[in-house]
Amino acid sequence: MFRFRPIFTAFLLGATPLALWAGLLVNTRAADGPLEKRLGDALQSADADADKALRLLDALVVEATQRGDASIQVRAELWHARITLDQHKTAGVLDELDNALTTARQAGLTSAEPDLYATRADYFEFLGKPEQARPLLDRAIQLALATSQIPLAREMLDRLAALQEKARQTHLRTQTLARASLLVPDASQPAAELQPLEARVSVENGELGRTRLVLANPSSDTVTGTLSLDAPGTTLGRPWEPVPDQRLWATDPDSHHILLTPSAKGTGSFGKKITLRPGEQVFLYLEVNPPSGKIKNAVQPVTATWRDDDATTPPAQSRLNFEFSSTLPDVSVASSSHIRLSPYYSVPLYAEVYHRGSASQRVEDVVAKTSVPCLVEVYDEDTRELLAVDNEGDGDFFGPADRLLSDFNHDHLPDVVFSAADQKSVSSLEFRLFPAPFEDPADPAASTPLDITLWLHDRRDWQPAATSQADPAAAKN
Repeated sequence: MFRFRPIFTAFLLGATPLALWAGLLVNTRAADGPLEKRLGDALQSADADADKALRLLDALVVEATQRGDASIQVRAELWHARITLDQHKTAGVLDELDNALTTARQAGLTSAEPDLYATRADYFEFLGKPEQARPLLDRAIQLALATSQIPLAREMLDRLAALQEKARQTHLRTQTLARASLLVPDASQPAAELQPLEARVSVENGELGRTRLVLANPSSDTVTGTLSLDAPGTTLGRPWEPVPDQRLWATDPDSHHILLTPSAKGTGSFGKKITLRPGEQVFLYLEVNPPSGKIKNAVQPVTATWRDDDATTPPAQSRLNFEFSSTLPDVSVASSSHIRLSPYYSVPLYAEVYHRGSASQRVEDVVAKTSVPCLVEVYDEDTRELLAVDNEGDGDFFGPADRLLSDFNHDHLPDVVFSAADQKSVSSLEFRLFPAPFEDPADPAASTPLDITLWLHDRRDWQPAATSQADPAAAKN
């Protein structure tokens, strides 16, 4: 039984002593209540008669719901889903898991969420859709660590690494194994990181400048601290509040949207307390309104600083410049950045492509080239869809490991579409970089920053539009 994930957690089993019977974990103390005993009876019968177990669990869900016992209800629905999957059936599984997650959240049963996410990952893995299982497993890991379920987190990391190995995602598997190494007792934990280290945003006078910060917690501990912004001569254009992800099975955390408006009376100093789960990355979209009136060609500096509540951890800082210019090409890349790669997670490089032309629709090729061999994944930041994979970082997509999923003009290059009908004049892209490992780590080139240049075609020739830099990942602690 339970060939998908034969593991047990404190939530699944309840607070009572349990024994291992016929490959299942069951409750052995009737004194803890009739519903607990019935849950144990259902699980005891599962190996010999799965259909009987499912009927008992169905009845238990109904009674637990009537009695308002959310813990029993969620556990019964969770076991029902797992037994159904183990019978190589999928009917009703997603509905059960949806209902269980809603109930768990309403009842504050946070310890239930990791297993619910992991079981949903089981479902997609069973259907042969590992690309949908992987982010769910990653979320399960974050939640398991946040609720101190270390054995569950370790098992999920092993599963995630196995899926990444099957998909030949060697770079991601290496980072997953590095995260697992942090679960060793007394392992030195990396500090929270703020990326990019530096960024330059160039737009025309009158246009809104925007970039994205990433606040990441690569450690296996929950971290709380304060993110502060220092932007002289500005005020908040709207309240700074996190924007919750409304999707039921969201694998992305809440994001923060911050709008700064130039103001002679603005204090320019703002801050927000933020808590990061283990392994979590939080996106902060920072927008700067253009100066009003006759002020042209202005530069607005912004410094973002993250201070962990643990006073022994040095602050992390990001320095940003928003530049407003008189003239820019019809199509330009608005942002360039300086980031530092990490051995624990994929550090995203953010870029925006602006279209100022009058054409009702325009397809724009966007090619990234790196200074050393590097696997480059290109995503549409708005939809999170993968657009292309360049295995070498050479801007050529004819290699056996290259993938091209967005090529509207059929020229075998990745592209974005600007449409007047959609009122889309800006396309946000995300690049994830995985440099090829050096055979000799002592090679001086291994410590040399990597350059990534974005190229655009101006209808006559290719032109370099923006160059960003990525420092090598620091060695693991």
